[in-house]
Amino acid sequence: MLLQLLVMAGRREALIRILILLAVLSGAGNCLAETLTIEKTLTIPKFTIADNVKLGGISDLISFSDKTFYIITDRGPNGKIQTPEGKFRNLLSPEFKPRIYKIFWNDHFQRFLLADVEYIKGVNGLCTGKPNSVKVKKILNAEGTEAITPDIDGVDPEGLVLKSNGEFIITEEYGPSIIYNDTGKRYTPLNQHRDNRGFEAIALSADEKYLWTMLQSPVNEEDKTIPFIIFDMQTGKIDRRINYRLEEDTVDGKICCMQRYDRLGNVLVLEQSDTTPAKLFLFNTKNEKKELFASLENILPEMANDITEGATETTGLKLEGMDILPDGRIAIVNDNDFDEDKNNCLWILNIEP
Repeated sequence: MLLQLLVMAGRREALIRILILLAVLSGAGNCLAETLTIEKTLTIPKFTIADNVKLGGISDLISFSDKTFYIITDRGPNGKIQTPEGKFRNLLSPEFKPRIYKIFWNDHFQRFLLADVEYIKGVNGLCTGKPNSVKVKKILNAEGTEAITPDIDGVDPEGLVLKSNGEFIITEEYGPSIIYNDTGKRYTPLNQHRDNRGFEAIALSADEKYLWTMLQSPVNEEDKTIPFIIFDMQTGKIDRRINYRLEEDTVDGKICCMQRYDRLGNVLVLEQSDTTPAKLFLFNTKNEKKELFASLENILPEMANDITEGATETTGLKLEGMDILPDGRIAIVNDNDFDEDKNNCLWILNIEP
């Protein structure tokens, strides 16, 4: 049985994960891994990537090793501004174009360097971070003096996967939409969502036939259930819609990211909320069973210290991207919202069962 599982798992699933799965199948408890430890913290430099805009707002990552990654930015620097009509979100650099970067760790310089950049393709050209529809709540310019005109090619990227043929697939919040970056083809299979809470998490099935994606939050604020979409990449339609349930004790619980865990239909999901520590859950897309994988509670103060350069509180620690390294370790990146006082950090985590 173990040998069969090892064959099914492929090179990406290390032996430790097979043993964990066997524990689940045998009904052993609901806590699969007791502790996550930080092996190393890597700071992503604030490269200047556009006029007066430094790299930030990282939404997701793809790992090739613990030294080479793809990262994707969100819509660009933004904030909130008070106007006579009320408080609105505003874009500080409306012409900013979200993009995908390949970064690699250089041992000589002991820092990340940029290796490549790819822009997100739209219908009429390259995508901007502007709202893409009048359905999006009004977003103002930097001064707060006027609303930004919607752009059909506007996106707020949140999820990123890479197919074996080299094509990036992106999910974004405005639509919420799925974008095939080779062609700019965009699908919006789900109409119901809260403003600024569109598609957040994304994973690719092992056979690359299906894309798994979730909204950031429940459609209704009082609800605990989030639509989990199994999207058929050949037909461009929803193959199945299932429910993912947040923990009952969370207030404003959110999905941060997810990653395919194995070839058995399991995904690893990272949740955060205003009232509970960030946790990883193993969710089975076949039987809809959800199991606690690990809590990040023991390492959150250290992670917060890494991004705030001395502060130990965890408020505002936005964990946005995750991938599983070929050896089973976990890579997580935070979103600093283009705040130059806070770092974008990439943590390599060990599983300590």
